[in-house]
Amino acid sequence: MSDKHVGEANTPFTTSNSSIMSLLGKDLGDYHIVRLLAKGGMGIVYQAEQISLNRKVALKILPNDLINEFVSLERFKMEAQSVANLNHPNIVQIYQFAEWQNTHFFAMEYIEGKTLEEILHIKNNSNDHASNRIPLDWATDIIIQVMRALDYAHNKAVIHRDIKPANIMLDVSGRVFLTDFGLAKNLNLEKMEGEGLTVGTPEYMSPEQAAGEVVDWRTDIYSVGLVLYEMLTGDTPYQGNSPVSIIANRIVKEQVRSPREFNPGIPEEIERIILKSVAKNRSERYQSAKEFLSALEKFRSEQEISEIVKTATAKEKARAKAELEKEKEKVQAVIVREKMKADIQLAQNKKELKRKELIKLLKISLKASVFVSIIYLMLFLIYETHVEEDRIKRDIARQLSQDIEMTETDPEPGISDIPDALIVQPEKQQAVVTAVTPSVQPAVAAVQESASLSQKDIDWVQTQFQLGKNYEFVQRKDLAIESYMKIIRKYPDSDYAEKARQNIRLLE
Repeated sequence: MSDKHVGEANTPFTTSNSSIMSLLGKDLGDYHIVRLLAKGGMGIVYQAEQISLNRKVALKILPNDLINEFVSLERFKMEAQSVANLNHPNIVQIYQFAEWQNTHFFAMEYIEGKTLEEILHIKNNSNDHASNRIPLDWATDIIIQVMRALDYAHNKAVIHRDIKPANIMLDVSGRVFLTDFGLAKNLNLEKMEGEGLTVGTPEYMSPEQAAGEVVDWRTDIYSVGLVLYEMLTGDTPYQGNSPVSIIANRIVKEQVRSPREFNPGIPEEIERIILKSVAKNRSERYQSAKEFLSALEKFRSEQEISEIVKTATAKEKARAKAELEKEKEKVQAVIVREKMKADIQLAQNKKELKRKELIKLLKISLKASVFVSIIYLMLFLIYETHVEEDRIKRDIARQLSQDIEMTETDPEPGISDIPDALIVQPEKQQAVVTAVTPSVQPAVAAVQESASLSQKDIDWVQTQFQLGKNYEFVQRKDLAIESYMKIIRKYPDSDYAEKARQNIRLLE
């Protein structure tokens, strides 16, 4: 069996086709040749201008001896037409198959961008394999777009048979295009295989393709899996300086090594997807491009959800850290302010104070400093150990606040700083008291009986007691004490004040 492979890169042209290389600046029918884009065993690709439509196109000029030797021209035209009927956003569209002065060519959509082979070549200039790799999210997006193109084409009964980085293009926006679509299929395979030819590029052939067997759409799935393998590991699984026949033999006989051996950072799920797509037995691969595509899209969705969760967590941590920093600044400001007050007071009374009074003042100052330090430490410990608990409590407080409204239209002195959301609505007050603090009503009722206040004053006192109990429930002792202190300041000699003092003592 011969070692000649149609589609192999850098295959030299025959003498009869050397004139194709000298077309720069010339007209090929309706097309003006501008510059050389690429060349290989299947032809030369030029950038050209279509004169009649004034648009850029890519012309792929096919060697005459290849057509004359291997392909029925009529069948070639029919197959070219079937490929031209493919219309998909990820497939380079073929505008026309034409012949001019015995030169046959395709006029195709021109893409401003680079091939995946060029991108890999740029990265492969480094000796570090890690820097040769395409990032996971980018590689996944490229293959998803390729599989969308293949799913469409396979449903049209068109098989590519030569998937490789050189036939995958990316434009400046990142959109992916599959090129040379179906050209390998257009060759007279029975004639070629009979003469020892294998269609495709050796490094990316499926085992059945390398063995010269009849292939189906699953050979494209295998080749795409190898391209994904290369992007994530920086290497193809089959390589070396051996002849094409030896490489093809390795594809048939050797198992693909785990991609995580070369890149441990590859997620296990994406490795599973790759190894399934490159299974030796085609029945063990994905059985359709749609199935392969679904697996990739599911993986990407899970990755995106994971990233969203990570981002949200990071933002929450940053927000909590910022809040903690604010609390630290407040505590530090209190420390500085209290220290300044103590220093000023100490300086003013230094000459008059006796030794005993001086020692007492120093003890008070020390206690104040220790107290503030304890507050600082408690804030830190609360943040570290009770973040979730505090969130739940804030939710409860927020729910309670929705059920509490102002019970009077003209605020009494001292009431103006009460949070509006925590004032109990008259019609809901009884229900809240019963559900949250069943012990409040008897106490307030007893006080009410011994007081000679107006009903409006009594309502205000009841509201303050209720607020205090609500604050106790959500463990905001400072706010509860403040509610009770308002009662004491307004009615210092009343039974209400005595009840408020008892509540404060219980909290202390």
